[in-house]
Amino acid sequence: MEEHTIRRLFEKVADASESCALHYEHQAETDDRTEEDFESELNQAIDDGVETIERLRDALVGLIGASTKEELDAMELALRSATAPDSDKSVAINAIDALRLCT
Repeated sequence: MEEHTIRRLFEKVADASESCALHYEHQAETDDRTEEDFESELNQAIDDGVETIERLRDALVGLIGASTKEELDAMELALRSATAPDSDKSVAINAIDALRLCT
């Protein structure tokens, strides 16, 4: 598993969230759309964000090779006892923790 691949996935989620928030904050301050227009666009942005998170989660599941709580627990146990560099183990365990938040 590539540390930079997992890190890139997390960065994409963070960047997308920040970009979306800044975009809609700026628009709310500078245009004259109705509250209903703004709410509709915000709901669409949330739906798009959820879709992006689901795609990123699926990619992370593919890298880790587990998705259910039981599989993630077993994978973590296997990783902790594996002969591998601590940095690789740490990255994989962080990915497993992130997946647990989405399960």
